[in-house]
Amino acid sequence: MRVGDSESSVRGRLPSGESFVKAALKEGGPAEPAGSVCAWYVSSDGKADEDVLRFCFKDGKLAEKVSYRMK
Repeated sequence: MRVGDSESSVRGRLPSGESFVKAALKEGGPAEPAGSVCAWYVSSDGKADEDVLRFCFKDGKLAEKVSYRMK
């Protein structure tokens, strides 16, 4: 997946639903791009020190994808 890909093609490749620990995932990451809608996923079970993947969409396209360590 690359920045600029259509939102529908990216979302079609992501797991269905979002993590139930979304609030905690948002707190540990970088600021969201203005005007975007983001989705968060964890690499495994959401425990401390897990990798978080965030995909942000704007105007029907993938605007940003980042990964960071949840603390």
